[in-house]
Amino acid sequence: MLKEINWSEERAYRVGSQSEPVHFYSDCLNNSNHFDLLLGYFNSAAISNLSLYFARFLKQGGTMRLIVTDVQQSMDSLDKRSRHFLNCVAWMIENKKVQIKVVQPKSGKEITHFKSGIFYDGIEMISFDGYSNFTATGSLENFQELESEIYLSWEKGRSTKMIDNRSNKFENIFSENSDDVEQISVKIFLDIVTSKFGNKSLSELLLQEKTLNEKENSFHN
Repeated sequence: MLKEINWSEERAYRVGSQSEPVHFYSDCLNNSNHFDLLLGYFNSAAISNLSLYFARFLKQGGTMRLIVTDVQQSMDSLDKRSRHFLNCVAWMIENKKVQIKVVQPKSGKEITHFKSGIFYDGIEMISFDGYSNFTATGSLENFQELESEIYLSWEKGRSTKMIDNRSNKFENIFSENSDDVEQISVKIFLDIVTSKFGNKSLSELLLQEKTLNEKENSFHN
């Protein structure tokens, strides 16, 4: 459960510290059952690190809502970790475990740099804003923060307000009530993901993820 995790005392995750960004994703995905994710760009730079723990999230019954604001990036040049993430998304589409919206900013608006998310375990919530773009470079090599702060639902006051703010923003976009964006047809996105990355079983995804993690661990040892 999210409340039982030993969170960074600073509520921030930095490369080179005891609280690495990679630990944040591992802890959240292994201790939650729902994930709302808003991405400015759907490419390797945005999703690479999430892939290392996503199949395990699916195994424990995880569901997801995903909002993307730019799907123009070619999906043919993705790295192995990002392709694995899309394999997982395709599995979720095929098994009705994900809801997806594709949007674009309205004239004069700018949201394409948003990278934020909310993890939920059925009781508690964690909200974060990403500054390192979820990139392998940003999260594993450069000395950047994952986000200025994470917000924990059981820490009342400011944290609760920030979580409510981010949750309301996500809900407004997802329910098509936002003044900042307009909806785009999601069919092309779904067709590309399922045709290019689908038809894998959950056991195949778990094995694929195990191999990726073994390579990641050997690289850093």
